Amino acid sequence: MMRKSLILHSLLCIGLFIMAESMPAQPFLRIKRSDFMKEPQGFDQAWNHIRAGDKWFREGIGTFDLAIQHYLQAKSYNEFDPALNFKLGVAYLYSDKPRESLRYFQIASEFDENLTPELPLMMARACHYNMMFDEAIIGYRTYLDSLSEKEKKRLDVDVEKWIQECRHGKELVKDTLRVEITNLGGNINSSYDDYNPVLSSTGARMYFTSRRPFEGHDRRHPLDNKYYEDIYYSYYNGTSWEKAEDLGKPVNSKGNESALYLAPDNQELYLYIGKKKGGNLYSTLNVKNKWQSPRRLSGIFNTRYKETSLTFNREMTELFFVSAFPKESYGGKDIFYSRLDEKGKWTDPVNLGQVVNTPRDEEGVHAAPSGDTLYFSSKGHNTMGGYDVFMTVRDENGEWATPVNLGYPINTPGDEVFYKTTPDTAIAYYSATLESSLGWKDIYRIRYLPPPEPEPEVVEEPEPLPKVDTVVMVVKDTVRIVEQVAPPVDTTFRLLGTVLEEGTTNPVAAKIDLIDLDRNRVIATTISNPQTGNFRFTLTERKSYGVEITSEGYMLYLDVIDLPKDTDDKEMIRNFFLKKLQVGETVILKNIFFEFNSAKLTPESYPELNRVFKLLTTNPTMRIEVSGHTDNIGSLESNTRLSEARAKAVVDYLITSGIDPSRLEYKGYAYTRPIASNDTEEGRAQNRRVEFEILSK
Repeated sequence: MMRKSLILHSLLCIGLFIMAESMPAQPFLRIKRSDFMKEPQGFDQAWNHIRAGDKWFREGIGTFDLAIQHYLQAKSYNEFDPALNFKLGVAYLYSDKPRESLRYFQIASEFDENLTPELPLMMARACHYNMMFDEAIIGYRTYLDSLSEKEKKRLDVDVEKWIQECRHGKELVKDTLRVEITNLGGNINSSYDDYNPVLSSTGARMYFTSRRPFEGHDRRHPLDNKYYEDIYYSYYNGTSWEKAEDLGKPVNSKGNESALYLAPDNQELYLYIGKKKGGNLYSTLNVKNKWQSPRRLSGIFNTRYKETSLTFNREMTELFFVSAFPKESYGGKDIFYSRLDEKGKWTDPVNLGQVVNTPRDEEGVHAAPSGDTLYFSSKGHNTMGGYDVFMTVRDENGEWATPVNLGYPINTPGDEVFYKTTPDTAIAYYSATLESSLGWKDIYRIRYLPPPEPEPEVVEEPEPLPKVDTVVMVVKDTVRIVEQVAPPVDTTFRLLGTVLEEGTTNPVAAKIDLIDLDRNRVIATTISNPQTGNFRFTLTERKSYGVEITSEGYMLYLDVIDLPKDTDDKEMIRNFFLKKLQVGETVILKNIFFEFNSAKLTPESYPELNRVFKLLTTNPTMRIEVSGHTDNIGSLESNTRLSEARAKAVVDYLITSGIDPSRLEYKGYAYTRPIASNDTEEGRAQNRRVEFEILSK
């Protein structure tokens, strides 16, 4: 049993212990100068980007984003160099955009499938993140089959575990939850890690941990090369979260600080403070609306082991926490429990048991107010990858039920941690790295939707029975019909096509995402062949799909394709034409919305803004000017101010999302550049717009 003196301890940096992906040990793949060089013109500049990218790559995961920027610059000189594409794939795989890695691994394999023994494994990981579970399993198996038994024993990653996660994923995505998952946006999240929301009892105040730099606080942690942790806070104004602010002194310092739990009276905040030789748990009291200097908790709350999260029930008579105490853990980090006895002292902590804890890590424990329902993240159980969020309930005998995976799309192949309930039972928050992330981990709002309204019953004429095969059995010369089984119907078909440059017959190597519009998620991803532009999907449902196509040097392509149901064709052909980026071209952003007579963006604008962000990240050297335009109602001076403020709001969103400010300009033109007549309401509506012009590519 764990002694009282071993209850709680803090860790060097909480962010280090919520990373799902561990990089397999592999040599630093060199890009050979002789192989990379195509022609003298432009080579020196491209090679300098290779060297700069390698420098940031060697520094560690925290600077992979900088490595990617340089590698993409070099790629504009030699687009299909296999070693460069492999390194881009690795950098993306271990960054905040692991799905993007697939396209680069595919190009590397296309041009040199024997480039490195790790290429099949890396491609399998990329397929796993893209939820291409069957392809990932095949890739994992191919990699394992290529190893000798001795090599398998030396592996520092558990490939069999990844295969099992893919099998879990195939089952979990069959039953999609009715939830709405929304990124809290640039007021809360940044282009760095933001996680562990700690909410007040009313849900109107939030404290969270961020690893963003600011003036005087830009040290990187030696283990992952990311910035140190600080605590931020924000208030909910009834419609949105206000701009988060650093909690500042005396709570934050030059080291690591992380918010862990806020007492129900909202007057005591539990936190972790890291020191050079470790760290400890502290609490700070709110006196006259000002947080006081943190006080180190008594000895029973601090040990030499890693305790990374804690939670209480509403009365604060029960405590649940995560510890890596080796003698009491079933493996890695487990959830432990303690309670106040009748003398007001904490009991000896006990492991919550093997029903809840696994040989893998558990993390981010959160108790519902009663203490009888726990939410936590785990790398064990039936996770589909990394940390998934689970729920377990305590019965009247004090026994905990087998944890239940909260399901897709709350959980994905990446990390989902620090799930927190609110007074509104339909609302929860958690931290994850999703496609809409502004950078690394972001904090998201989950809204559980009510069941759909039952559809009215439609009485139809009975369809004729399908043709069946009759299964017979002969018993003592008597023929008996045992059952009638309809022959299986093969509903699969192939969607084929070509991606070409608009106005030419030039093939384009592009990433193609196929989107299930009913479930609003990407169901398949592929890369068109660089030499032919050809692509292929295998599908089972004939219906409408969304298509999103990205390729460096081209405009983002979005469309909806209708695949007719009234055909038995096994192949359907759809070709796509991408528009090449042209300096001076103007693009109107049709779905940008502001509050009335204001420059404040509404959440409905975020999907369109994220598409602009994706265009800029796909084309890392492109510069644009964002311009605001109005109708002719009001003075030129007031309309100029408003149009410029709206253009600046768009630029600010893109900068907050991680775009370099040097690539963005903004200007307000008021009503000096109409695209329609201002004499009609329809024309004035068209003139009220935001657009961008490509300044350079």
